[in-house]
Amino acid sequence: MGRLVEGQIPQIFNGVSRQPHSVRFPGQVEDGENVIFSVETGGFSKRYGTRIKKKLTGLSAGSTRKLHIINRDVDERYRVVLSQGSLRVYDENYDERVVNADAPNLAWLNANPDDFILLSALDYTFIVKRTDVVTMGSAVAPGAPSMLVLYVAAVPEVTAASSYIVKITQGSTKTATYKAAIAGGTTGADSTTGDTTLTIAEGLKAKLVTALGSGWTVTSSGSFVFIKRDDNTAFTVSTDAPRGDTALLSYKDTVSDPSKAPARALHGMMLNVKNTVGNGYWIKFTANDGTAGEGIWAQGLTPGTRTTFDANTMPRALTRNEDGTFTLATLTWDARPSGGEEDSPAPDFVGQRVMDLVFIRNRLGLVAGETVFFSAAGDYFNFWPEGATELLDTDPFGLTNTTTSVSRFFFAVPFRRSTFVMGDNAQFEIGGALLTPSLASIDLATTYSASTVCRPVSVGDELYFPAEVGNVATILSYVYDEATVSETANDVTKHVEGFIPAPVREIIGDPIRGVVIARSSAAASDLFVHKFYYQGTDRVQSSWSRHRFAGHVIRSIQMLDGVIILLAEWKGAVWLLELPSVEDIYSDYEWVPRIDNHQFVTGVYSAFNNRTTWELGFNATDPVAITSKLFPNNKGMLSIPLTVTGTTVYATGDWSAYPVMIGENFDAFVELSKQFLRNDNNTAIINGRLQLRRMSVRYTDTGYFTVDVTPQGRPTKRSVYNGRVLGSSDNQVQKFSILGGSFAFPVKSHAETVVIRIGSDKFMPFSIVSAAWTGFFNEISRQG
Repeated sequence: MGRLVEGQIPQIFNGVSRQPHSVRFPGQVEDGENVIFSVETGGFSKRYGTRIKKKLTGLSAGSTRKLHIINRDVDERYRVVLSQGSLRVYDENYDERVVNADAPNLAWLNANPDDFILLSALDYTFIVKRTDVVTMGSAVAPGAPSMLVLYVAAVPEVTAASSYIVKITQGSTKTATYKAAIAGGTTGADSTTGDTTLTIAEGLKAKLVTALGSGWTVTSSGSFVFIKRDDNTAFTVSTDAPRGDTALLSYKDTVSDPSKAPARALHGMMLNVKNTVGNGYWIKFTANDGTAGEGIWAQGLTPGTRTTFDANTMPRALTRNEDGTFTLATLTWDARPSGGEEDSPAPDFVGQRVMDLVFIRNRLGLVAGETVFFSAAGDYFNFWPEGATELLDTDPFGLTNTTTSVSRFFFAVPFRRSTFVMGDNAQFEIGGALLTPSLASIDLATTYSASTVCRPVSVGDELYFPAEVGNVATILSYVYDEATVSETANDVTKHVEGFIPAPVREIIGDPIRGVVIARSSAAASDLFVHKFYYQGTDRVQSSWSRHRFAGHVIRSIQMLDGVIILLAEWKGAVWLLELPSVEDIYSDYEWVPRIDNHQFVTGVYSAFNNRTTWELGFNATDPVAITSKLFPNNKGMLSIPLTVTGTTVYATGDWSAYPVMIGENFDAFVELSKQFLRNDNNTAIINGRLQLRRMSVRYTDTGYFTVDVTPQGRPTKRSVYNGRVLGSSDNQVQKFSILGGSFAFPVKSHAETVVIRIGSDKFMPFSIVSAAWTGFFNEISRQG
């Protein structure tokens, strides 16, 4: 028979393991469904139930959808539901808000919602369509206006009359000659009083007006003469004057240096600076009076350059209006202010598909190709430098993959004091003292073949993202390692390999409650729940379990204040559900009934047939109704027998005084790992046979659970705990007993082959905190 032995599982909060049973921690289990593993209790408890918040009428089941949260502040939060061809917004009370969108924008939404990325920042919810290739728009910079500036720089040095000659050719050549002299009365001079640069300029203007005739505008300002062809057709000019080029200067089309441009010019005049390699760059004159004269030269647009993005290929935005409605529209992005393709090329995302957006350090970043391109500082719609020849710290800039291997970028997420960039083959961090063109840098962090469809999520000091090998997903925790003073990614699914199927579509998390939740499209009814807990720098809990919502297809999930919001299909309709993680929202109940798809419904009582009827809004199959403690006359916290008729249920008696919680039971269970006798080092002893005799579990805050023991080759035997403990003051008629204590049950099976499952398909809570067993152990050495 062997010697009598005993063992304990002092806590059961380490979740599911796929490792060999003999190397698992005692607190790990074979499987866990619809339970929460908790360090606080030391064990596992049945999860809370989902609550129906909204039935989305007009949406048919069978389509991919996406859920997004707009969290402006604690008093203003919205749920955005993106479907193919439609966008809906629901407020904190789940009332639908009006969304204004014209036909082109609605047509733009007519694509797979998985192709869209949403990011809320400031007053905008930016929406990226990953299949759109960004292109430049059709607007181009106009050609340089046909203008000429003449500057009379000096008077003749001799007393004899000297000619200032201007020849303008436009089809034919027309010549204007002004004869100037420094002394009055000089024979042949046009002036009888002697000339200055001002009178020469005025004289030339008069001669040019006569010579050119109609179709030209000739004006002057001081020693400057301005000539403009009214129809903007091109013309050429040549000049001759005493002292050569030093007495009469002409400015048209080009200049060797900006400092040599005329001090006065026509408003809008452009000159090509030709002191650089290539085509140079252009400067443009802005007159102080908007016409001509004094003003400033600044860098201008190269003629013929495309100046704007095609807004239809750029991200769009959902914005809230003052009247509480929303508008989906294209955005007005800043146009190129100066330069051309040589000196001010288009941002790197032009010609690429934008994969994601990131908002950090007062800049908006677009993720495309192998680059993250940031807007100007504080100017989120400007992706052009202020000037074409000098890069300022406030200017837009891009950071590109710095490795020799190709790694396309798909996501960028703020993390700690940097930005984490997710590539398909590598991951990077954008850092630097300041996010400026001169100080920012991008460095390789890790090299994983990561998911391109699931956005990483920052949870406290960790960042979680999925990687995939075949049809198996792993979840990595990216952290800063104080010991190595570097970043590292830890596989938190290493001990549950194969537990989560690929592809993982969404990850959400809550650092306060230490939970990360993954949704895989390969397991449409499941959510995979990771609970973690740190004691100092030691990770003392890293548990996994599965939440299963039978009959549901979960399309999208989000987290808000510890509440999981589910966008799901169920019973042929689309619903918004909430899965709470705290009890205070059920303050009218002494304990929280575990009921899925529940709602609080006020019944209508009919005295004629002594019946209360509730309308549910769906065809119920096996509903459960629990009253609250508000009901008088000992009616509080009772289960009411219901009769189902389509979408309504009814019960005998008057139950209309207060809302009743009505929903459906769901199954929750934990399958224990195989038990081993352990030595003083808590290591499993494997050189023997352990025959389990009995097992007991300690429970707290529990009303009902069952234990199924299935020996190999024999039928299952069930032991039931129903909360009825003889001699307990809580053991009363018409009252649920929610107690703590110990429950023992027989096993009588080989420890390595028996299956022990603890669970419940009822609405009462259960919480198992530890277990103990007795049995007989035969060592192999003694059997021989």
